[in-house]
Amino acid sequence: RIDSSASEVAVDMNTTRAKRESMSTLQLRDKMAELEAIRAAELRTLQSVQHDQLLLQQRLAEVEKDAQAWRGRFEQAQMDWMADEKQWQKELDAVKKEAELWRGKWCQQFTNLEGEVRAGR
Repeated sequence: RIDSSASEVAVDMNTTRAKRESMSTLQLRDKMAELEAIRAAELRTLQSVQHDQLLLQQRLAEVEKDAQAWRGRFEQAQMDWMADEKQWQKELDAVKKEAELWRGKWCQQFTNLEGEVRAGR
């Protein structure tokens, strides 16, 4: 009967060890599955971030292109304004010169009239 008990104890120990190993294997599998799920989620997040980064780089390139075009328009408008300003200044100078001539003529006419009025007295 001792042999039988020893044999039962050995079977129980083997069964217990097998159950422990089986539980460890299941826990290990569960942990591996959990880690794989985490890795897959991180990979999706990384891919999403990379996609967003690509979209941002494309948008930045568009914005830089637009900014360059606007800069060109602004510089052209500045040059046009400066050319217009020079033209306006020429026209203003011409008007001032003409005004001076008229002023001189009016002064001369006034002087002549004044002389005639005095001579007529």
